[in-house]
Amino acid sequence: MKALDQAFIDNGISKRLTLLELPPELNTTEFVNGNMHPILTTHGYGADIRQSALQINGPLLTSSTMIPFKPLLAPLNAYIGGEDKNTLDALRLAGILPSIVSTLLGGIKLRLGDFFPPNAAYQADGNGGFFANSKWVVLPNPISGPGVYPEAVDTAFKNTSDPRYSFNFWNSLVNQPVILKGAMTGHCQQNSFFFNESTVSLQFRFGDATLGPAASGVSLTKSVLQGKYTNVLGFSACAQNVGFAAQKCKDLE
Repeated sequence: MKALDQAFIDNGISKRLTLLELPPELNTTEFVNGNMHPILTTHGYGADIRQSALQINGPLLTSSTMIPFKPLLAPLNAYIGGEDKNTLDALRLAGILPSIVSTLLGGIKLRLGDFFPPNAAYQADGNGGFFANSKWVVLPNPISGPGVYPEAVDTAFKNTSDPRYSFNFWNSLVNQPVILKGAMTGHCQQNSFFFNESTVSLQFRFGDATLGPAASGVSLTKSVLQGKYTNVLGFSACAQNVGFAAQKCKDLE
């Protein structure tokens, strides 16, 4: 709840957003006995038809932390940046305009992010596993260093052939409507991620997720979610976002 109240400042008074009971799939001892609630973290790599209007060529990298299983899907912190092609792209400049437009007009606060790997959603570690890392670009200095890059989300994971949760479960989770803020307060974005059977490349994963100070809140040095979380479950897949329309939240609850 602390992370939720930080992301939605008025919620400390209104208590409009509350954590719902977990669905049956998550009614496990880890959550129930530990008095814990799930956090959804993502790393992504892809292009968007809206980029052409902003004259952005090539894919963008993204990362986010969100709270599911409450009235709709609550975003905490999210990051975006361009590919690093060993030029000025190392500054992730391609992410600046989308972050401004999204924050001021789109209702989703996006920060400029730094990512590794620099041109993929994740990378093999050479030992049968994979990893991905995102940071908040506060003071970039890719040439002489050091800059100021607080850690956001760091993941290390492997494949599993025995997933605890079904793909239908994950599909419904990532397609929850996202609560918008700022100029779009009162509205939610109805994402529609379409997973085509011939291109989905579905893989179930398990591993560790380390949330840094930039995972939630505005501090450069600490956050209420900060820490290493082990035995984390997830999936990777290719999807097409076929809808991102904003609607009144009350119509989607």
